Amino acid sequence: SATDSEEMTLAVRAHPMYPRLVEAYYECRQIGAEGDVLEALDRERDAMLYSVQVMNEDASSSGGAHDVPQRDLDRFMRECTHELESYVKELHALYEDAKSCCRELETRARKVRSDVVKSADIRGEAAESKRRAPATAAEHAAASGDFDQILSNSQQRRDHEERLREALKRKYASSIMTLKSEFMRKRKKGKLPDQSTEVLKNWWSENIVWPYPTEDDKRELIAQTKLDATQVNNWFINFRKRHW
Repeated sequence: SATDSEEMTLAVRAHPMYPRLVEAYYECRQIGAEGDVLEALDRERDAMLYSVQVMNEDASSSGGAHDVPQRDLDRFMRECTHELESYVKELHALYEDAKSCCRELETRARKVRSDVVKSADIRGEAAESKRRAPATAAEHAAASGDFDQILSNSQQRRDHEERLREALKRKYASSIMTLKSEFMRKRKKGKLPDQSTEVLKNWWSENIVWPYPTEDDKRELIAQTKLDATQVNNWFINFRKRHW
């Protein structure tokens, strides 16, 4: 009922572990945030913690109490806090992986630009040297009417430049595609096998009234699904958000 739900909410907020839960929640939201956004989240978190403190002090002074079984509440808060803090660590790891991929892409892009600039500089210096130098073999050939030789040399240079461009494209395009594939694979890493999720959903259906598996339940689910503890915990966190 609405009264029971409100009482449960008050009991959770009054629990000693609630500030840790709030801290973990805001740490999730702050991953990747910067500047004004980060400061705004800090203020929002501090305001929430302060309001909870005031509310608990008022409840304490008025002698308010809740009927939620303390043992169940303690277990609930421990498991929720543990799961959310584990989620924070995973988010941090994924964010660092993404930043690392971006840094490597930027480094390789700078290398490509540097190679192109160097190649252009070399060609420019060669052209300038040729312009300033005394008559070259090509000019002598032109003077003697050997235009076929000039055309042949020009074609060879164009062929060489084309091969150089193709080599650069092959070399760096492959590296960039590899990085992209690695990043996409990491993004898809969270998808669980269908057979495993079916086992988890069956457990959920059988325990829909209180879908918080105990440590024994989790060990059994890990054995049945072949998943690790973090994957099982995260699945329940996400599934509860969507369906409970």
